[in-house]
Amino acid sequence: MNDNRLNALASFVRVGTVAADVGTDHGKLAVLLIRDRQAAHVYATDINEKPLQKAKQFIALTNLTQQITPILTDGLTGLSHLPIRDIVIAGMGGELIAQIIENSDFCKSGVRFVLQPMSRPEALRLYLAQNGFFFVDETLVEENGRVYPIIVAEFDGQNRTLSPLERLVGPCLLQKRSEQPSSLFRPYLQSKINNQKKVLEGRLSQGLDASDDKRLSDALEALLSELPSGGHRL
Repeated sequence: MNDNRLNALASFVRVGTVAADVGTDHGKLAVLLIRDRQAAHVYATDINEKPLQKAKQFIALTNLTQQITPILTDGLTGLSHLPIRDIVIAGMGGELIAQIIENSDFCKSGVRFVLQPMSRPEALRLYLAQNGFFFVDETLVEENGRVYPIIVAEFDGQNRTLSPLERLVGPCLLQKRSEQPSSLFRPYLQSKINNQKKVLEGRLSQGLDASDDKRLSDALEALLSELPSGGHRL
């Protein structure tokens, strides 16, 4: 992760919270959260021993071993007894992130998830909406020429429905597009249009009903046409 993505993730963690950094890798986010006094304590987890050892070494070098606890575990397994309130899961596929949440004991009121899927964000948004989460915010970050969403959600137990456009683009990003036009929103939207075109062409080539896909494709194109040519980052 680059600093831009790390800082964006950290900005959504509530001040003074006990946090979990799931899939911590080198432990950089955990260290950032403590150094910036964003979190009071961070549990840094990873499923693999090798990256966790690297995280332990990095944490030791920063003299933050009292505030960061590395744990070898799969996702959030075995952490339900800890007072974790903010959970960051970044750098994984959207379906895997949904699975980690589903298999955890943290789907409860007051818990915040800060999620950065590398792929299939629409599957993650659908899971959250259908399983008692509301969307607090969403923003975009760029890394290596690609734009990724950061989705912030909290549990309240109320299931929700998303339109196909909300599922694909993100309800918060749709709401914010006119308030804060983003230089990242245009390429992000264009990538959705390109993917949707492939889906539409594939269904048409198979002789399948593509009316829903055509409506979604048209809605994406209309959304793109509304955007100003420039703007500020979200």
